[in-house]
Amino acid sequence: MLYTAADSRFKTLTDVIDAAKQGRGRWGAANPASLERQVMERLKQKAGAKPVVATFEGGGDMLINVLNHTLDMGVGELQEINGQLDARKLRLLAIVGDARLPQFPAVPTVKEQGIDLSVRKFRGLAGPKGTSRDVIAAWEAAVPKLLADAKYKAIYTKNGLQPGFIPHAEYLKFMTDFGAQTEAFLKESGVIR
Repeated sequence: MLYTAADSRFKTLTDVIDAAKQGRGRWGAANPASLERQVMERLKQKAGAKPVVATFEGGGDMLINVLNHTLDMGVGELQEINGQLDARKLRLLAIVGDARLPQFPAVPTVKEQGIDLSVRKFRGLAGPKGTSRDVIAAWEAAVPKLLADAKYKAIYTKNGLQPGFIPHAEYLKFMTDFGAQTEAFLKESGVIR
């Protein structure tokens, strides 16, 4: 989610991007090599803007800098900013995914605002190298059942998460591809050497 302070002069994502195109942009992301940082770098490229993208040790530090107007805009997950949303201290500008979130149906995606950008944030389960096929098979049987459980799904989606499952063999390829794409992008954008 892209957001700004509720009392910010920026009312829309376009406002933030227009300011950045004039050389006055200050955006924030947690951790230099995070998916959030990649979002901001990709948004810069696709929007033709050149804001400073400051990175922090975590989302909390970055959030403070959005709230105190040091940053024009931040990027983060719903869980990180939910308290400030509830306190009406933040304004959501865009969802950086394929679809609007059910909790915020009025908040458009970045794509809906004319910028071809969408990312897929994911979580995974990890175990020690050499974990037996039986243990992997047990997890592969249990996780889809958990994700389909109505009570669990209600909690999960209430927190802005979208359930999904990738089997172990496909997940290994997914992670390898994701790692290579991330490294290439971070080198290309100058975030890492």
